[in-house]
Amino acid sequence: MWMIDRRFLMWPLTAISIACGGAPTTAPSPVATPVVASGEITYTLAGAVREWPTMKAIADATVSVVDGPDTGYAATTDGMGRYRLTGLKGGELTLVISAPNHAPLTSRVVLASNQSLDFQLGHSGMAYEVEGRVRDEDGSPLAGAEVSFTYSSPLQSSRYGQVIATSDSTGLYRVEFTAVPGGYAGSVAFVSTTKAGHDADNRWFRANPQAATGTLDFHLYRIRRITAGDSVSVSIAPNASLCFDNAHDSPGVGPDLLCRTIRVVAPADGVLTVEATSTSNGTRPNVVVETVSPASYQLKIGNPASVLVTAGTEVMANIELAASSLDRESYLLTSTITPRP
Repeated sequence: MWMIDRRFLMWPLTAISIACGGAPTTAPSPVATPVVASGEITYTLAGAVREWPTMKAIADATVSVVDGPDTGYAATTDGMGRYRLTGLKGGELTLVISAPNHAPLTSRVVLASNQSLDFQLGHSGMAYEVEGRVRDEDGSPLAGAEVSFTYSSPLQSSRYGQVIATSDSTGLYRVEFTAVPGGYAGSVAFVSTTKAGHDADNRWFRANPQAATGTLDFHLYRIRRITAGDSVSVSIAPNASLCFDNAHDSPGVGPDLLCRTIRVVAPADGVLTVEATSTSNGTRPNVVVETVSPASYQLKIGNPASVLVTAGTEVMANIELAASSLDRESYLLTSTITPRP
């Protein structure tokens, strides 16, 4: 089975502040500045305000003192998210950090020296509506497919939410959810569509920041099984499914890959080997071989790629193609089984 990506295990929802020593950061002038008596010792509090989890700077955020000797003073952040409060008398202060479209944060600070203090605000979320159609490999509408959106949520304690829709008799599905823009690996949502008897279709929903609606279509290929020792022709098109094992990478971490999957069943104990070759130019793509059963999980990458199996073991052989490819490509996938060494 596919492994659960560790990126699903994220920090809790509560916004955090990060304090560290160091010289004050140059920043805009405060909205209000304390009146200081001659000779009185004062301090500076400076830092930056960023959005979680994108870590983008938040401009025009307000850092306000709401309790303590300097109550009523505040500063706004510049275009790089920097703020600066000067002339503070020190002591214990309560700060409220706020910005449009973000959840406010309250922070308690003991100020006895100049400090640099950064804050992170969670986005309050945007409402999205997405619809599309699910079709089979022949282009016919596919009913009863589950379309699962996993997204960065301002409402969930894990910061991630999930909404699932089921396609109707025309293949149509529709979902609505509130998500942090750009909050999940550079996109709003990772989407996986499944139906019994078919391989999953994995895709990104990349939202247009100027539009809260979107369209995302899917097509599911019926599961194909061969017995080790057989060969099969496999065609990969530019609209093939995004490979699950790279789908959670942030853009720029690595190239997105398209996958087509063939299941290979071992008729006996031994070493099951799978390889693939282009029928047009002889190139050899990456092949990922992953055991489905029995419970002992194995994953090998290469061309050829081999795993130890017992009789009846089923493996998924995934042929990978760069998502940037614009052409359909056909491969001959061959499989062999040899006695265990």
